[in-house]
Amino acid sequence: MVNREFELKFTVPDEDALLNIFRQKDIRLSSPVIQIDTIFLRKGRTFDHLEKGEPVIRIRQEGGLFMTTIKKYKKGISDRVEVECEINDGSTFHEYLELLDILPVIVVKKSRMKGSYKDISICFDHVNDLGIFLEMEIITDEHHASREMERLKGVATELGLNINNVIGVPYDVMLYDKITGGKNV
Repeated sequence: MVNREFELKFTVPDEDALLNIFRQKDIRLSSPVIQIDTIFLRKGRTFDHLEKGEPVIRIRQEGGLFMTTIKKYKKGISDRVEVECEINDGSTFHEYLELLDILPVIVVKKSRMKGSYKDISICFDHVNDLGIFLEMEIITDEHHASREMERLKGVATELGLNINNVIGVPYDVMLYDKITGGKNV
């Protein structure tokens, strides 16, 4: 059975205030790690012209480790199927994708601190050229999808986040739009 990832993302206007809430809730964040994500799309495709279910592939470098992820969006940007695996060599896999006419579109660099709260993954991100963000994520199966999305929203509210301020655009699309003057700026 394929799991689905549900994610809520928020801009962080006041980093100190949010970190204070984390301290009150005993949410501990890891030391920062640098992640470099190279995003690939099929030849001739851009973020402006993606169809529902079209694959987006990422190679993530974190230190000396490389991971690849393929994502297919189900019912919008916050609901997707995602499969991830470790790869030995990011540059060789990059060449492999290009031979399949799957080409790099954008590179996103960020500093990430990770934590969890009530079995929900929390990522506190400083994204180059975009700002500071908080991502909350839960992975579940198809049968529990709606219940878990509601739980995710409840925890966000408990942390003082306004559900009406959810950002429905991933970092790669935000950066792409910023550079190209695209539709989500």
